[in-house]
Amino acid sequence: MQTTPQGWTVIDADAGVLTRTYSYAKEGRSNCLTAKLPSGGLMIISAPSRIDQAAVDELAEYGPVEAIVANNGFHYLGLARWHELFPAARCFAAEGASARIHAKSKKPVPTIEPLSALEPLLGPDVAVIETASSKCGET
Repeated sequence: MQTTPQGWTVIDADAGVLTRTYSYAKEGRSNCLTAKLPSGGLMIISAPSRIDQAAVDELAEYGPVEAIVANNGFHYLGLARWHELFPAARCFAAEGASARIHAKSKKPVPTIEPLSALEPLLGPDVAVIETASSKCGET
């Protein structure tokens, strides 16, 4: 695996699978993930809210961001930022996550579509599945 100058770990360049660790709050750390869609665009899961433009620009090599996924009701802070960067991108979350995101967000939330609307955009090698019995729409 290689790491880009801005910190993306390239797991599979052809499939557009990259990860990037990011920080939030005082000591929180999380990871975002990208995967290429059959359209040639990218899906980003758990998009970081604080990311510099150079790191965002590195993704262009792998395709335009077309889908932004909140993987649960706690990973929503990057939705607005990434939707501003990629206004044509659609936003998705599980029902439980969507309800929490709308309740907790202090900023305007982009339209969030259910995971069922994401499914037709995915190829045969990618799935996003809501965890059974989840409280906050974990995927």
